[in-house]
Order: sequence, then C-alpha cells, then structure tokens
Amino acid sequence: MGKNQVIEIKENAPNYTKLVRPKFRLGGAKRDAASPVKWGERTRCARVARIPMLEIRPGEPRDLAEIAAIQTASPAAAAWPAADYLQYDLRVAVRDNRVAGFLAARTVAEGESEILNLAVAPEFRRRGFGRALMESFLKDVRGAVFLEVRSSNSDAREFYKSLGFQELTLRQNYYADPPEAAIVMKFHSC
Repeated sequence: MGKNQVIEIKENAPNYTKLVRPKFRLGGAKRDAASPVKWGERTRCARVARIPMLEIRPGEPRDLAEIAAIQTASPAAAAWPAADYLQYDLRVAVRDNRVAGFLAARTVAEGESEILNLAVAPEFRRRGFGRALMESFLKDVRGAVFLEVRSSNSDAREFYKSLGFQELTLRQNYYADPPEAAIVMKFHSC
C-alpha cells in the first residue's frame, strides 16, 4: 500500500483501501481536491488511520465468546450478557481471524441512535480499531447518536470528542460497579 492509502470500511469488500482526498481540513481550511491526506492528519470527518487487513462485519453467534472476553478485559465498558448484543446492531472488528473489538448500537427512534457499548481487546488498543468501528457505524446512521461514558474515563471522552461528539449532560449515579456518574454525549450526522 502507498502512503496515501487508508482503510475504507465496507462489508464484504475484498480490498479495504482507498485513496482519500478530502476537500476540507479540520477548522475549515480548504484543501485542493487532488492533494492527498498525510498519515495521522485530522480531516473534517476523522483522523486518517491505516489498519492493514481489518474487516468490519456484523457480529454473529460464533463471536460471542470473544466479545465476552473483550468485555471482561475492559472494566470501563458496560457489562452485558454477550448474547444480548445479537438483538442490536452488533459490529465486530476482525484482524487475523480474531475479534479485535466490537460495537453494539440500537435505533431508539427515527433519526436517533444510541451506542450501547464499544470495547477493544487490550492487545489491539490505541491502534485505530475503536475508531474504525465507530466510523463504520456513524457513516451508516442519520440524525442524532447518543452514548454514555464514565465521567472518570477521560481517554474515552477525548476519543469521542475527536469523532465529533459533544458532552451534553451529567447523569449522577448512572454506573453501579463502582458507583459513578455518566457523561451523556451526542453526535449529529447529516
């Protein structure tokens, strides 16, 4: 892959690379449509990341054991029975035939969705897998997207802000183990 190629998430696509040439930079500065994005540069939509051989696909029953293990290794993530995710929009990031992370979301009403859980296996963290999962979901939804995050989880809060989420309100005593407030965040998709 060349320096200007990045992952574009497409279900069932044999090749996950695409030359990215946005027209705008973060902050609104115009960019020539033919000039390529540099690695790690923030664009209007998201930071460009390169993840070779990453597959984002719908979650299946065969993924539940790995999802449960990821959830157990992620104490800040919500702890749901893994099988419950199958009734929602469940996406998994797969690398080398292993589930590297998952995202579960649901549609609450027309034009309103909620991220229920996002978690990445410890060995795959800070390598763009969570971002790839979020971007695959956000590109498919229209309207408002909400999520809750522990008030103490500043890394997650900054991550969500980098995707365009804004902090809305605080819900006291939202989490039980340990007791903690939640920050409600919102993203609006065109």
